[in-house]
Amino acid sequence: MARPIAAVPDEVFLQQGGTEPLYDTQIPTKAQDKITHLLEELDKAGLLDVLLAAVEQRDSLLGILVNQVDKAGSIQTVKTLVGLAQVMSDMDPAGITAVGKGIATGVNRLQQGTGVEVGGIWDVLKAARDPDISRAFSAILTILKSMGEHLKPGSE
Repeated sequence: MARPIAAVPDEVFLQQGGTEPLYDTQIPTKAQDKITHLLEELDKAGLLDVLLAAVEQRDSLLGILVNQVDKAGSIQTVKTLVGLAQVMSDMDPAGITAVGKGIATGVNRLQQGTGVEVGGIWDVLKAARDPDISRAFSAILTILKSMGEHLKPGSE
């Protein structure tokens, strides 16, 4: 029975009768510069240390991952995240951005004490005449109506 090959002699990789390799073993200088720059930036950001630690501790990390996936609620969590991703893909990014900016600005105004003052139902009715508040009410009611349509038994 033949012995397994333990090492491949260098001559196999040389062209017939010469000393030149069959393939170029040099990485282009431009690519080397980019790789070096990438590694420097990862090191500056501390991500290289994180990546190195993750690779060094791969067995422990895989054990933790397997334990987490093995829990009863993990499958449901993954399904929920997939569902949220599908819903987000159906949404118009510009609309989501506008709503997000509106919420952020409103929270900032509340913290500054410049929010809309409401002391009762009459203040709500008076504020509803403001075009911006009216537009927000319309948006909220539109969303509530759509939610109600999708919450009907048998609707999917």
